[in-house]
Amino acid sequence: AVAPGEALHNNYGPKGNGELLFTYGFASAENPLDSVEGIVVGCRKGSGRAADELHAARLQCLAEHGVIGMDDPLAGPCLSLDELDLLRASLEARLRSLPSSEAADAAEAAQFSREGYCAAYRAGQRRVLRAALAEVAVLEGSADGEAEGEGED
Repeated sequence: AVAPGEALHNNYGPKGNGELLFTYGFASAENPLDSVEGIVVGCRKGSGRAADELHAARLQCLAEHGVIGMDDPLAGPCLSLDELDLLRASLEARLRSLPSSEAADAAEAAQFSREGYCAAYRAGQRRVLRAALAEVAVLEGSADGEAEGEGED
């Protein structure tokens, strides 16, 4: 039996803020399971020693970030610089489309209210989108280096 006024704790399992907010009506600040839907990137191995090394580095990076397991098939092609530009523009547009300012969301996220939970959700979206943009920058640097070294084999 639970005494009146006693706190009850419920474990919802491993869920990102999107699922928590839309299913249960709340979100958690700094949720490590946050995600942004709609981002798909593939990686296909090119030819030559430099391409082999780059492909292995990309696979390792994806595995380290929990994007793939080493047994997962990678069917998609490597992204060209134009495709990376498109992905970056898409991520930046998604980031700009988030309503409210980051400062306003930070202040509101501390409140236990619907508005605060929505602010926590948006903060998580910003964090994930910025991490994805950082990865795109790394891939753009790799693609630049790969394009420069194509005739070296």
